[in-house]
Amino acid sequence: MISKKINTLRVGNFTFVSQLNVIVGNKCTAQCDFCTNESSPKGKIHLLPETCKQLISQAKALGFDRVGFSGGEPFLYRELLLELTKIASVNSLGFVIATNGYWGKNPHEANDLVIQLRDRGLVKLQLSYDVEHAKYVKEDAIYNVLNACKSSGVPVILYSAYYPGEKRVNELLDLSDFEN
Repeated sequence: MISKKINTLRVGNFTFVSQLNVIVGNKCTAQCDFCTNESSPKGKIHLLPETCKQLISQAKALGFDRVGFSGGEPFLYRELLLELTKIASVNSLGFVIATNGYWGKNPHEANDLVIQLRDRGLVKLQLSYDVEHAKYVKEDAIYNVLNACKSSGVPVILYSAYYPGEKRVNELLDLSDFEN
């Protein structure tokens, strides 16, 4: 079923959203061995700020209702990311951000940032955490991001990857304070 109103495609239990995905750059605080974008702290590939701004400004005209920001780690490009979310907001575009949550080191700053992004149109935060990410991101940062999303009403999806025999995310984190 396709909804013309919000440009979605539903197949079984899955809903696919028409979303312009912007990989801001491949610099990351982590260097996961399974990264599909070949991101790392040494990443040097990034879109020019003007290119990003043009893409976001034209997204609505191209038929998109939403923008996805990822990387590497998009919060390493914080000033640009905040500028792009402002452009998305002005153009009535919701947005999703995929992150490893390293920026959640301080609970108050994490909360302020999530509220600022929510007020601009943050639809959902996609947070990655698993054995590999745990090498680079402290669990306190993840809890701070999860709590900031919970208190501000921002939906969050916690993604993880694991190899057979490795701990799963529910074995790494106590998620009992969070729904689903």
